[in-house]
Amino acid sequence: MSKILTIDCGGSKCALTIWQSSCAALPQELATLTVPTDFADEQGLLPHLQQLCQGHQIEAAALAVAGVTNEEGRVQLTNNSCCLDLANLSLGLREIKHWTMLNDLAAFAHALPSLHKMPLEQIELINAETSAEYGLQGVCMAVAVGTGLGVAARMGSGRVLSTEAGHCSFAPESPAQVKLWQNMRRFIERPCNEDLLSGRGLVNILRACFIDGQAELANITAELSPADVSAIARGEKSAAPELAAACRQTFQLFSEAAGQALSNLALCYFSSGGIYIGGGVIAKIGELFDRAVFYQSFLKDCPFRKQLAQIPIYLIKAENTVSLGAACFVENYLLG
Repeated sequence: MSKILTIDCGGSKCALTIWQSSCAALPQELATLTVPTDFADEQGLLPHLQQLCQGHQIEAAALAVAGVTNEEGRVQLTNNSCCLDLANLSLGLREIKHWTMLNDLAAFAHALPSLHKMPLEQIELINAETSAEYGLQGVCMAVAVGTGLGVAARMGSGRVLSTEAGHCSFAPESPAQVKLWQNMRRFIERPCNEDLLSGRGLVNILRACFIDGQAELANITAELSPADVSAIARGEKSAAPELAAACRQTFQLFSEAAGQALSNLALCYFSSGGIYIGGGVIAKIGELFDRAVFYQSFLKDCPFRKQLAQIPIYLIKAENTVSLGAACFVENYLLG
């Protein structure tokens, strides 16, 4: 059995993991190290990799990046100024024979066949009344809500398509969404799905709640972190009553916007195999993500409402899904 190195490089953090390959079951996590993505290029990443890999004989490595990959093996991260070069990484770890690079959401999508083997507490079916008629034989959609919003599709054949659907313009539908969009346009020229459905999206939504004639509170909200917004909404951090109420409303608007955006994407892909929602933000906000509000918004009144109601929607609470998918990709396509 081989050892695999995965590098999940996102806009805010980089998860480095060594896996033990297993043909009969899920790859087993042997060691992991998480570092901030505060380096400019691969030279800043290499010391962390060399530290983690010391004492391990690794056969293959996969770099999963939050950015558009190319055949030259170079990538500019979408929400970070960091640039990485796969060739230079491999020169710094010459003992690893096989290297590959893929988009992080493509890696997520490659993990989908393995997710149902996870412990039950790490995968939640939102709409339990549905039955996965097509399962993995149909088109599945992988969605990650984190520093940005990532989306990929997995065909029934197993082929994975990377997308930049997170950067599609946000299309408001409800009166609350229209007002939200109008207010966000005062500080974001073209609000896209990612401007709402991400860590910074929580702050953007909260700021927009106070944009009308409440400049002082609007300025305060712009300085809050996503973790602050969550803590205030839960009552774990003190705040003025008006701000606390707005933080709670933020998650209602976030949940509604998520349902609306993913409904549109589900219609684009006809995602009969299921929608899998993960990412660091989803894992951290927990019950603040209002499942009922999300699902009501997802089931929009359109000619295909019946088909939308048949799509199983899963929340993935594990934060290592991208790394797991990258390891599965290596097993299937580099070592298989």
